[in-house]
Amino acid sequence: MIKSPVLFSKYASLFLLILITTISYGRSLNHQFVWDDHPIILDNPHLRKIENIPSFFLPYYWKYNHPGTKGQYRPLRTVSLSLSYYLWKFHPFGYHLTNLILHILNVLLIYLVVTRLFKSPKLAFFTSLLFALHPIHVESVSWVKNRTDLFSLFFFLLAFLFYLKYIPPVSNQPITNSRSITWLILSCLCFILSLMGKEIAITLPIIIFTYLIYFQPSSINKTFYPSLLPFFGIMIFYLFFIFIIINKGLPPDPNEIKLHPDIHLFLIIQTISSYISMILLPIKLNAERLIEIPLSLFNSSLILSISILILILSIFFKYYLPPKKEGFAITWFFVTLLPVINIKFMSGRPLAEQRLYIPSLGFCLLVALILIRNLPEIFKKQSLFLFVTRTFLTIAILSCYLALTMERDKIWHSNFTLWKDTVAKSPETFRSHFNLGSALSDRGEYEKAIIEFKKSIELNPKDHESYTSLGATYYRQGEMEKAKEMFLKAIDIFYNSYRAHNNLGNVYNVEGNHELALKEYQEAIKIKPDFAEAYYNMGNAYKDSGDIQKAISAFQKALEFEPDFAKSYYNLGNCFLITEEIEKAQKQFETAIRFDPSFINARYNLANIYYDKKAYSQAIEQLMAILKLDPNHVESHYLMGSIFTETGKLDKALKEYKEVIRIFPDHADALNSLGKIYMKKGEVEKGKIQFEKALKIDPQNGYVHYNLGKLYVIEGDYQAAQKEFEESLKLNPSIAEAWFNLGVIFHKTGKNNSAVEALKKATAVKSDYLDAYFHLGNLYLQQKQFHQAIASFQQALKVKPSHPESHLKLGLIYLYNLNDASNALIHLKKVIELAPNHPHASQIREAISFLEQ
Repeated sequence: MIKSPVLFSKYASLFLLILITTISYGRSLNHQFVWDDHPIILDNPHLRKIENIPSFFLPYYWKYNHPGTKGQYRPLRTVSLSLSYYLWKFHPFGYHLTNLILHILNVLLIYLVVTRLFKSPKLAFFTSLLFALHPIHVESVSWVKNRTDLFSLFFFLLAFLFYLKYIPPVSNQPITNSRSITWLILSCLCFILSLMGKEIAITLPIIIFTYLIYFQPSSINKTFYPSLLPFFGIMIFYLFFIFIIINKGLPPDPNEIKLHPDIHLFLIIQTISSYISMILLPIKLNAERLIEIPLSLFNSSLILSISILILILSIFFKYYLPPKKEGFAITWFFVTLLPVINIKFMSGRPLAEQRLYIPSLGFCLLVALILIRNLPEIFKKQSLFLFVTRTFLTIAILSCYLALTMERDKIWHSNFTLWKDTVAKSPETFRSHFNLGSALSDRGEYEKAIIEFKKSIELNPKDHESYTSLGATYYRQGEMEKAKEMFLKAIDIFYNSYRAHNNLGNVYNVEGNHELALKEYQEAIKIKPDFAEAYYNMGNAYKDSGDIQKAISAFQKALEFEPDFAKSYYNLGNCFLITEEIEKAQKQFETAIRFDPSFINARYNLANIYYDKKAYSQAIEQLMAILKLDPNHVESHYLMGSIFTETGKLDKALKEYKEVIRIFPDHADALNSLGKIYMKKGEVEKGKIQFEKALKIDPQNGYVHYNLGKLYVIEGDYQAAQKEFEESLKLNPSIAEAWFNLGVIFHKTGKNNSAVEALKKATAVKSDYLDAYFHLGNLYLQQKQFHQAIASFQQALKVKPSHPESHLKLGLIYLYNLNDASNALIHLKKVIELAPNHPHASQIREAISFLEQ
């Protein structure tokens, strides 16, 4: 007797199933969101508040708030997506991980169910392995939104497994044990959850009935028939719930196509045949698979489809009626296929690979039964040739499935890879060109995108979304007139295109026509009241037109509907900067970064706030985060240089400014700052070179002329310095330091009146300019204008009450020039109080003693 190999031990089998499934779909963890993931996940604000989860079970959400097809009820997916958002935000990895885990769990459940049904771990293993690897499942596993299929099968299998546990080991044994009833209750609960996954689960009662026919035929009418009643009861209630409650009051589907009953029947036959061919030969899989609607019984493809079905039914009734267990597998396939064979014509997508996820289990079981059944007896009863043949076929099928699955999974990596493949296979469908155009536009390949959108319009001139997307691409290119034309065309085709109204508003806003822009945003909001993007754009229009308070209100409204809208927080922060509410601005930038850690502009503005507050370490933290995201971010290197300059780390500052110039050689401000660093380090000639380079780039930069003037002062060339300061002030009269230095030069060259005027200009521009007041006081003192001198020194003390030199000058004026001993004593004492070790402290103390006698 041949013992079962280790391969078929339970735990080894389960481990291998997990490993092989993970290998097959491991790359899906790096996939992006694709196709309907965008409206259902990325553009669905309801997912972003975990407290919304109870509302996902209520009809109102599915009738009015769900962004997908109306009339559906699939709360399990929506709940799971909300939890995924809570854990992962918009990082696709976590979402794809959930799908992979669910698929693995389904593979393991299939192993348990088939083992219980057939008492054959080998059969269970190969059925599960076929299911794990079948390429038809890629669309369900690798496309996040299709976890509806995964959830539905998971609870479908659990419900079936619990029912199997409910059935006594002996068919005629009565069911009285409370534990058995518990299994039945659990089975019913899982059936309900399976229906909340996807409607296809409605076939479970028929599957259970089929099971009883094939596996418990002797007592179906006596013992187990009542156990079917709760399942059929749930099924009837579900149908009532969907058609009477969920669908009640919904507007008719404008895309619904009414078919003549004969043609509709032909279509159903054609659909069944198409799905059979897809499951048998999973090659040339296609996200946009078309189906021909036969208009006549003599249609060649219809005749072929009818022939295939007649052949299958003939084989079934001849060879696979009960008790032949293969018949159960065939029945599983066709029964679970019933909800998706276009009984209600799904004109938007009449064929879809995802719809075979549950039916394919019957096919995988049938193939495993044919290839693996009675494997231990092969050595005894059949030839070695037949054993080798079956083994070869099994390995060949599994290898082909693995290769096809991994190849197909690559196609679902991104919208671009998906729709590039789809256009190649279905160039006659407008939607494939539209979606490829959208993917190309997102990649910045605008010319290629325009070609695809135009092709989409050519194939379907009434598709308003194609015009809207074409307009959006023109907008990104800066071709506003063409963009406007497309948006107006979209609105003409379908007035309620809220995206077209919103995008048209953007065009008007760019053109400076804020009134028309606001009108379009308001129209978009009227059509879709929770359209956060329109409120955001409205905020931008108000901000651009100078109405900051209304801009703030609009951004806040956008955040009501989309609480993680990072750009709204960012622009709200910019509004608070304008209103000089710095703390509020800081909070908005911090929140924007929390929702979008890669938001460079928000980090840069926050760094500037920290810089102004002299919170340099926090500013550097933000700048380092920016440079990690974008090592060539010029503004961050420049601000980093400014921080290092202010903190005296001149070598580090020098490095940052040089990095700015490496990235952007014509950055005049960086050249100017670099020159200042060289001046501080005493490398005057190097400084002069940088200033001269800066002036070649920007000869109208007053600050560079000012710094060059300071350099000439260091060199003692007062004439050249005066010329640069005067040029600086001609270009920018608000540079207080230039007025001050010009005043100093006038003073040194004996032009005291001009010096006084220059210093007065400096204090007029900068009212807290201590050095200017003090120097002006000295000038007045030299000119023996004592009262003007006193006034200047007093202004200096208003700026800095603890300035000992101003007190000293006042004390000396009062003592020697005005003979005001009391005021002299006050100021001289203040000098000693502020600077006990003043260079003239002994003389000041002698004067104080003399005045106090």
